[in-house]
Amino acid sequence: MTAYYFNTNPLVSWAESKAPSPDPRSSKIGRCVEQLVNDPASITAVSEITLVEFHNKLCDHWRASETPQYDSAWADSVQAELMRWIADGQLVVLNQPPKLIEKAIAYVTFATREHGRRLKAWDAVHLFHASDWARDQGQKVNLVTSDADFPSILDVYPEFKEFVNILDPAT
Repeated sequence: MTAYYFNTNPLVSWAESKAPSPDPRSSKIGRCVEQLVNDPASITAVSEITLVEFHNKLCDHWRASETPQYDSAWADSVQAELMRWIADGQLVVLNQPPKLIEKAIAYVTFATREHGRRLKAWDAVHLFHASDWARDQGQKVNLVTSDADFPSILDVYPEFKEFVNILDPAT
């Protein structure tokens, strides 16, 4: 079975694709997310942090007066569908690995101090989560993200290439 770990942005794009007038990029990413989640030959997963970030972004969209298509009905609908995927076992919520936050902080600091590179804290958390899950699965995990920073993160930290591939659903 092929393993896919979602960071937050592809799920947010999927949610945006469910609005009345989605942009083409969100529609493309949304289709990819649904294909992966519904593929019986795949196992898909998120972290609890992904779920918190996702809910936060839904509420950000809902509050934004310049995008009225993201209303309470939209937010409730996509949140319910995501929870249905979890309840049906199509999307696994992973337990947090030991010392996840401490490791993320150390890597963010190291990226800044040693490489002058930006590594966002939540990106480090997702990278560690996906890598930990790969060890548990005994196989490489596809980290699904449309964040353009991830390939360069693997250049700074090549030790993660053993555990994760980056899959950008926007390409």
